[in-house]
Amino acid sequence: MGSKNKVDDKTIEKIKALLATGKAKNAVARELGISWATVDKYSQENADEIEDLREQKRREFINEAWEDIKAAMFLGRQKIRLATVTLENFQQTIDKLVELLEKNEETNGKDIIELIKAISSVTSIPLSHISTYFGTLYDKQALANGEPTNNLGGTLKVELDGDLDKWAQ
Repeated sequence: MGSKNKVDDKTIEKIKALLATGKAKNAVARELGISWATVDKYSQENADEIEDLREQKRREFINEAWEDIKAAMFLGRQKIRLATVTLENFQQTIDKLVELLEKNEETNGKDIIELIKAISSVTSIPLSHISTYFGTLYDKQALANGEPTNNLGGTLKVELDGDLDKWAQ
C-alpha cells in the first residue's frame, strides 16, 4: 500500500513548481495524474520552500513588468515625437513626395511605396493602446507589490492662514 502512494523526486519538484506558480491543488493533481491528497501532503511538507518559490516568481514578474513598462514608455515617447514632427511637416512632406513622383522619371515608385509602408507600420499602433498596456502593467506590478491600484478617494482639507482675499486673486 505504501508503494502505491509513493511519488518520485521529479514529481515532487513538479508539484512544488506548479504550486509556486499559483495553480490550485486540484489542477496540479489533474495535470500530474495524482490525487489531491498527494498534492496536499507535499504542499504541506514543502510549504516554506513553495512560498519562497512563489516570492521568487513574484519578484521575477515585477522586474519583467518594469522592463516592459520602460519599453512601453520609450515607444510612447517615440510615437509622440513622430506625431509631433509629422504634424508640423505633414503637408510639406506630402508635397515633396508628390513632386518627386510626378517629376522624376528615374524615381522608383515601388521603393517609395515600400518606404511609406515601413513608416506606416511603425506608426500604426495607436497611442491609446500603448497607454492601456502601460497602465495594465503598472497595475499588475503594483498588485504584485501589494499596493492599491485604484483611487481610494478621500477628502482633502486645506486650511489657509491669513487674508482669504489674497488667495482668491
